Amino acid sequence: MKTLFYALVLLLLNTNSAFAVEAAHNFIVIDKSGNPVSNAVIEVLTTAAASTPSKVAVMDQVDKQFKPQYLVVQQGQSVVFPNNDNIRHHVYSFSPAKRFEIKLYAEYVEAPILFEKQGVVVLGCNIHDRMVGYIYVAGSSYAALTGKAGTVEIIAPMEINSIRVWHNHLSLNGLEMLTMEVKDLEISDINGTKTIRVPLDMDATEEGNDTDNRKRAADSRNKFRKFSP
Repeated sequence: MKTLFYALVLLLLNTNSAFAVEAAHNFIVIDKSGNPVSNAVIEVLTTAAASTPSKVAVMDQVDKQFKPQYLVVQQGQSVVFPNNDNIRHHVYSFSPAKRFEIKLYAEYVEAPILFEKQGVVVLGCNIHDRMVGYIYVAGSSYAALTGKAGTVEIIAPMEINSIRVWHNHLSLNGLEMLTMEVKDLEISDINGTKTIRVPLDMDATEEGNDTDNRKRAADSRNKFRKFSP
């Protein structure tokens, strides 16, 4: 009887996990002056097992730029890198989350690359120094980028305790992520919607300045050239 009882308890727990109630959570990311921060990633951290999406994400190359410049994927997801320029590119990354290279190519698309480790991947082009892109590899199924108003809505389990936040201006190498407890954050009412305010110690007005991006690209490129066979 005890064995049957414990089996029923485990079944109920698994059932509740599989059908956890989800809700819309609204976030607004602001800088140290209260300005909205766009292109920040909010990831809701949960203990629920994440399913790996089968869809292949796309990081294109158009007008000597990565399109989109910021891409959010899930751990275990693959990304394809087409080249829609009429010139060649040499895409690479030296980031700990994923080191790879796609040598000189034009039009031809290599097989998708699997991103199996959670973290931030900074992309560069070994030919065009100004090209910098970012792939955020989320460990959960609940991650998204903020828009121009610094806001984002994420459908996640109703009760959330902590979030992970990333923006490329949080650190010089663009890899730093912050973990925050939701209970420590301010919840405000914006147009009748409860919104969690996420403050970052950065200046959003510097986002349009690509000086830091070029420094990251140069640093990564120099490492790549030093260690690449």
